Amino acid sequence: MRFLTSSCFALLVIVAPAMSTLGIPHVAPPLEAAGISAPPFGKVDTPLENAVGVRGAVAFTGWALDDVQMARVGICRAVVAGEAVGADGRCGGQAQIYVGDAVFIEGARPDVQRDFPTYPGNAQAGWGFMVLTNFLPAQGNGVYSFFMWAQDVEGAVTLLGTRTITCDNAHATLPFGTIDTPGQGETISGSSYVNFGWALTQNPKYIPIDFPALMVYIDGTPVGPPSYGYPRSDIAAFFPGLANSNAGVGYKIIDTTKLSNGLHTIGWTATDSGGNIEGLGSRFFRVSNSTASTRSAASRAAATSAVQSPVAMDALPPPTTAAITGRQGWDANAAWRDYPADASGLVVVHGQELDRFEWLLNTAPGERVSGYVEAAGALQALPVGSNLDAATGHFTWAPGAGFIGAYDLVFLTTRGGQVVRRQDVRVVLRPKSLGPQVIIDTPGIDATVEQPFTVAGWAADLQSADDSGIDTVHVWAYPVKGDAPVFLGVADGRIPRPDVAAAYGDQFKGAGYQLSVNGLPPGDYDVAVFAWARRQAEFLPASVVRVHVR
Repeated sequence: MRFLTSSCFALLVIVAPAMSTLGIPHVAPPLEAAGISAPPFGKVDTPLENAVGVRGAVAFTGWALDDVQMARVGICRAVVAGEAVGADGRCGGQAQIYVGDAVFIEGARPDVQRDFPTYPGNAQAGWGFMVLTNFLPAQGNGVYSFFMWAQDVEGAVTLLGTRTITCDNAHATLPFGTIDTPGQGETISGSSYVNFGWALTQNPKYIPIDFPALMVYIDGTPVGPPSYGYPRSDIAAFFPGLANSNAGVGYKIIDTTKLSNGLHTIGWTATDSGGNIEGLGSRFFRVSNSTASTRSAASRAAATSAVQSPVAMDALPPPTTAAITGRQGWDANAAWRDYPADASGLVVVHGQELDRFEWLLNTAPGERVSGYVEAAGALQALPVGSNLDAATGHFTWAPGAGFIGAYDLVFLTTRGGQVVRRQDVRVVLRPKSLGPQVIIDTPGIDATVEQPFTVAGWAADLQSADDSGIDTVHVWAYPVKGDAPVFLGVADGRIPRPDVAAAYGDQFKGAGYQLSVNGLPPGDYDVAVFAWARRQAEFLPASVVRVHVR
């Protein structure tokens, strides 16, 4: 049997007002006494606590607010065996390894903007940061704990939360890599900016050099392949023995004057010889040019108009009930499909963080399309990372790390300056599917339990196309002193879990399990939960929690 040790788990700490894992209350938290500034507060949304099977890049996302002004959200990591560091002020003064600062993204969290309307900076409360797990100790194989620290301009610090994840890059099957330039949130300019990055894949596959196997995307739109196949000593040394280890670097020349000043997303895709495709290095960057192209100026004017002079919703025609044609994901050859509207005219598109959407909105000759996102009761500029061709109605969006939840997009088609059609599309972004998950909610870590006690949680194959993908759940107790393990029984399955359904889709609403345990001799045990995954036709590696049984 394969199972994880109890050291793999950490408690989620929220130093903020009580909040559910899937939403926030419609009230602001209480402030300190009048005239006294309060510390920052917020929430960590992804990755999920105790996620297992994490491979490649993983997004850390959430939101943070302060009664005066936020300064930063820092991502830090707990040391593992063989590491030693001193206290770090960027990590709340704790002895942790600083990973980096998250990027605050305008418009990424309309829900926070709505629920905390009086807080400064509420329109850019969402933050995101990408971590390439392959660069973690042991090349990203093991258990790692991260800490998210929020700091305001007055120096007050709050631990927003922790996340412990189990990485398994040894069994990865997809290409991996990242972008080196631009840096996270870096400001760039000029007509010849060099975008560097690198990409590798798993043996025995390789990434072809003699034809474009990589593609660069800006705001979800392909801008051409990078030149690929150049050596870099650190990549070769850190990932030896792969087909492209000695020639894994590429670059792309970007003319930033063709982009509007402001925040954008950039990412690469890599396709290996086995036909596996993966998005790499998704991140935000800022463009700041003193002069811009006519297209850029027009784009900025449209965005500014959308924010400063929002169209009154009651002045718009009702939304059309016509479907839109679209596709999603990073496969440039993916099939197009129709997304139907419901009776009210709303098209709902489900996806996951770091996804890509491409739509063809209905237009006729002489018509033009403008797009907005509805936030805080107003139509505001389209979200960061999106691009809309007003003449053709071609829309792309690659939400970067930090976008999570529901986004209501409104597209207005005009003819002769008059609105003739309205298309409403709701995009629901769930946390990124990481494959099979086995989660123990109770008992807690190192809990002391009286019998009978309940073992409960949820198990799902998040890549299942139908139900939860789990056929049965078995629970064992492994005595810490080394005696033979005790089979505790088959857990009751299909327990309703609306929180899991809300995060991943209705098909997972029956992902819960529970088992009442009685009759164990007193002592210390590692309680291990094994779930049989239908797609893999095997028991998944166990989720484990250590308990003290009286």
